[in-house]
Amino acid sequence: LMQGLYRLRERYEWDLWLDLHQTEFVGSDRNCMIILPAGMDEQPAERQAIERGVAEAILQAWSELPGGRPIMQAEPLNYTGEQLQYFLEVWRDLRQTANFVTSEIQNNSLLTPPPLQQQLNEVAIVTTVRHMLDAP
Repeated sequence: LMQGLYRLRERYEWDLWLDLHQTEFVGSDRNCMIILPAGMDEQPAERQAIERGVAEAILQAWSELPGGRPIMQAEPLNYTGEQLQYFLEVWRDLRQTANFVTSEIQNNSLLTPPPLQQQLNEVAIVTTVRHMLDAP
């Protein structure tokens, strides 16, 4: 995966990477959330503002979608120790030139059937593109 990303990065520029993930949200009444990047607080304030702006826009859009039940506070990835070091190392080069936001959408649950999962992903993608196009 990483080799493919680096080859793409040689050919194309992008301002933001929206990483689409799924998780089970076991025992939670929520079905979607945004995770900000590990080490975000060490990034320039402008980069933090872009990532938080995209996160807030997605969360708001999800909250307006019938069936969307987001965790309304986006937080940086909360890994520590070896896991944190792994993420910082793997994403370091790309992270220096692009903003990152990760969406997590519930899967494997009757509370969020596949059509709703698809809608939540589509809303995240469309909202991100609109937000980035409207950004100064």
